[in-house]
Amino acid sequence: MDSESFMERMITHEFCHLFGAADLHEKDSIMDEEKPGQNFDDFTKSLIFLNKQRDFNPYVFPLSKQALEKALS
Repeated sequence: MDSESFMERMITHEFCHLFGAADLHEKDSIMDEEKPGQNFDDFTKSLIFLNKQRDFNPYVFPLSKQALEKALS
């Protein structure tokens, strides 16, 4: 990668996917699809918060029923 700071943003971006974040077209957001920024937008923060108790067991749905209902809303 071109720079260490860009690599750090890309690693953070990918870790965010593990906790429910989605690629966005939002400038300066860590989840911007084309050029990840340094900020966590409100949508991304809310998805990560809902997934903070995420279960990584492949035989269990990753979200609790309550968290799933909040995510869908």
